[in-house]
Amino acid sequence: MCCLALGWSCEQDKMSEGATKGAFEWKNQQFFKKSPDCQSDTMRCATVKASYWLPVAGPEPARRSISDTLMQIVRRSLAIFAITDEEIPPSLDAIANNFLAEYDLMQQDEPGYEIPWSVETTGELLSENGQVVCMEIANYAYAGGVHPNSYVTLLNFDAASGRVLRLKDIVTDTLQLKRMAEAKFREVKGLAPGDSLSEAGYFWGDAFTLPENIGFKGDSLYFYYNPYEIAAYVDGPTYFALPLSEVKSILRKRKKH
Repeated sequence: MCCLALGWSCEQDKMSEGATKGAFEWKNQQFFKKSPDCQSDTMRCATVKASYWLPVAGPEPARRSISDTLMQIVRRSLAIFAITDEEIPPSLDAIANNFLAEYDLMQQDEPGYEIPWSVETTGELLSENGQVVCMEIANYAYAGGVHPNSYVTLLNFDAASGRVLRLKDIVTDTLQLKRMAEAKFREVKGLAPGDSLSEAGYFWGDAFTLPENIGFKGDSLYFYYNPYEIAAYVDGPTYFALPLSEVKSILRKRKKH
C-alpha cells in the first residue's frame, strides 16, 4: 500500500541525487552485474540490475527501519531462485553470482542455448510528506520459460516509526472500501452489477477481493492487481482509481509528526 494519509495527494516526483523529501534525505543506489559472455554475445548473456532509493539521513530509528525493510525487499526481489527467506544470500553481489551461476549451468546442460536471462528491480520514491513515506518497487525477471514475470509492490511506511502500514492502519471500514472498489472494477471491465466475475475470467472462481497493493495516486485512491493475481498472465495487470472525494470518509486520520 502506498501514500495513504488523509488530506494530501501522492504525486509521483522524480528524485535527484541526495534529494531531501519530508523528514529524510534520499540517495539513489545502483547495482549491476553481468556474465562474462555479455561482452561479445548479447544472446548468451545474463544480467542483474537494481536501482532504488534509501534514506541516508533523517530521524532514527525510522530511517534505519525503512532502509532495512527496503533492502530486504530488493534482495528478495532479485533472488528469484530462493524458495525461502533463509535461502536469500546476504548481499546483492552474492545474489547476482547465484543467478549468473544458474545461467552458466543452463548453458552447460544445453549447448547452443542462446536466450539471455535478466532480473531487474527498480525502486521509486513516490512521495513523502512527514507522515507517510511511499515507495514503489517494480520487478522484472526472465530465466527461461514461456514468458518473463513482472510485478509491482507498493509500500507505505509510517514516517515517525518506520513501520510498514497495513490496510487496517489506513482505512476505518475495509468492507465499505471493498464494495466501492468492486463497483469501480465492474465499471472498468464493462460488467453489470449482476454479471459473474468468474465467467468473465476474473478472481479464479472466487468472490471479489481487494488487491494486495493499494495507494494514493494524485487525487485518487489507486488499486493495482499484478499479473496472475486475479486473471491469466495474458490479461496483464489491472488497475483503477477512486477519487478521494468518494473515499475520504473511510480514510483513517493520521497525526503529522
